[in-house]
Amino acid sequence: MPEVGLLSLLAACLLGLATTSSSLIGAALGLYARLSERRLACVLGFAAGALISALAIELAFESVETFMPEDSQPMPPGPLWAAGSR
Repeated sequence: MPEVGLLSLLAACLLGLATTSSSLIGAALGLYARLSERRLACVLGFAAGALISALAIELAFESVETFMPEDSQPMPPGPLWAAGSR
């Protein structure tokens, strides 16, 4: 297992705090802020898109880990994004 430095640990803690606080802020806005139906639909659409994006990234990462041999070199992501798919 690689050594984890203090800076890496601090960065992970701050990232966890940021993601947790956004959920708490969203809950507070939902409970106490009065939003119009249009704004609520925009916020919910953004949240749904973020969840779908996170799921897609997680599934893509797992599939690459599963199907890529350990001794092979990964392809740089730039050409993949430009081509749209492999």
